[in-house]
Amino acid sequence: MDSRSPRLRRKLARIPCTPERSHSFGEERHEFRLGPCLPEARADAFEAEHDLELPPLTETSSCSVVPYSAEAMTALSSFTFVRHIDGLRHHFERDGERNGRPAFRRTDGRVWCFWSPSDGWHCEIDDGLVTAHPLDGRADEHEPPATVWRSFKNDRSYLYDLRTLDPEA
Repeated sequence: MDSRSPRLRRKLARIPCTPERSHSFGEERHEFRLGPCLPEARADAFEAEHDLELPPLTETSSCSVVPYSAEAMTALSSFTFVRHIDGLRHHFERDGERNGRPAFRRTDGRVWCFWSPSDGWHCEIDDGLVTAHPLDGRADEHEPPATVWRSFKNDRSYLYDLRTLDPEA
């Protein structure tokens, strides 16, 4: 693996959380499109050339294999919600999958963050009560979006930033 890859991944993951960053026109709706499926022989050659192992290939009806994506290679393992009003932090760690996407459990074990077809990305407590959503409606990404989230429970509501790196910063 190229020794620069981890550093580049960290820098790219920080961009959405950078205050006063510049935005590219339409970046929130760019809808990246995947190219043609990657033949298995080409994936094998790529692995050998870069001394790495790609995730297993998956059979589909539309082509012989699913193309690799950045999502599969840079899977989010944890994140932190930071409350705007006072900086309170809630750390979440990956804990399996739900509905074919990663699921995350708050480290105190009382809250889950996961994707569902009906609610998109959201947080809920163990009894199934939904307690938070991304504020801007971006709830259909592969992983929970690093954006502002709104929590609500009983008569309280707070805004949180979802931060994927440097949870103590």
